[in-house]
Amino acid sequence: GALRFGSIVNGERYTLDQRPAEPIEFVEVKPDTGERVHPPNFPPVLFEPERLASWSLADTPSNRVSLFRARVGDQLRPGDLVEAMQMVDLCIAERHNAPGLLDTAVELAQLATSVFGEDGQADPFAVLKLAEVYEAGFRGEEAYALYRGLVEGGQRTNAVAWARMAQLEARYRLFDLAEEHFLQAIGLNGANHFARLAYGRFLLDQGRGAEAVEHLLEAER
Repeated sequence: GALRFGSIVNGERYTLDQRPAEPIEFVEVKPDTGERVHPPNFPPVLFEPERLASWSLADTPSNRVSLFRARVGDQLRPGDLVEAMQMVDLCIAERHNAPGLLDTAVELAQLATSVFGEDGQADPFAVLKLAEVYEAGFRGEEAYALYRGLVEGGQRTNAVAWARMAQLEARYRLFDLAEEHFLQAIGLNGANHFARLAYGRFLLDQGRGAEAVEHLLEAER
């Protein structure tokens, strides 16, 4: 049979492989132009599974994330955690190209908190990732609340949590408070690469290049 290009428009298309008897609802396009083969008011063409040698969704960031999200459902298993965080990073990187990706990133990061603990006090990894998603979506107050919850709770000695909070404070031009918290981070762990690098960049932005060099060099050790 001929190779066809277009859009699969079934509802719940990302779990379509779990319903092998369901016909494929297909809107065909011309591969060289992307134009529809049929007029806009023409209904999708139905392909019975037995008529198809194979089918697949385009390998796009949005489809990769959506397929993974559909597969994990409402519970993230520990074995899925690494891939879930990779998908969150992909959502952040591609957020300007697909508007719904950040919503999916929030869902995945929230599911990850069930593996590490919802308050992040035992292990802050998932909570820090969720805060990163909030920042990417201009939800600074929610991100800040997560950072405060960590440093005022069981992660008060976590240099990354302090430094991430300080970065957000600097973004909101709370420079004195940001510097206080950068110094708190470095005081807790002067060898922490992230804290040193973030503070060095903060100092550069403040026009304090000589001080910045010291911390940037430390960050590279």
